[in-house]
Amino acid sequence: KVHVDQVDTDKPGLLLADVGQGRMAYLPWDVGGLYYRHSSDAHRALVADLINHLLPGGRQLRTNAHPLVEIAVMRQPARGRTLVHFINLSGHSQTAYFEPLPLRAIEVELAGRYRSARSAKLEKALPLTPSAGAVKFTLPVLAGYDVVILE
Repeated sequence: KVHVDQVDTDKPGLLLADVGQGRMAYLPWDVGGLYYRHSSDAHRALVADLINHLLPGGRQLRTNAHPLVEIAVMRQPARGRTLVHFINLSGHSQTAYFEPLPLRAIEVELAGRYRSARSAKLEKALPLTPSAGAVKFTLPVLAGYDVVILE
């Protein structure tokens, strides 16, 4: 937030440190609380940038999906597959839920090597493109929910 009485101080807004074999980020202020109250994209972007900075191999998943699409990755090693769940939250409005808006051409890049991808909802195979230790695929349309099965 910006205030007219803002003054510079010697108090840090972010501390970064190497700890053992890892790295640490410490925000000595409640960025989560501010995001919850104000939904500022700058607060979301700050946390996203910190996550990108701290992950040694970068993000596991990259996408162009709208922010109201929740994506969860679930590995099932015993079955030799990975599930990528897509939940379209565009119909959610406070305490009500309406039919979600269909979202199209959701591009996903997921770390790992896979030979096939299939949309359970659309009941069709999705083309895979290899990309430097990852694969890329596009979910053509998302209504309320879908899961892409990667093997």
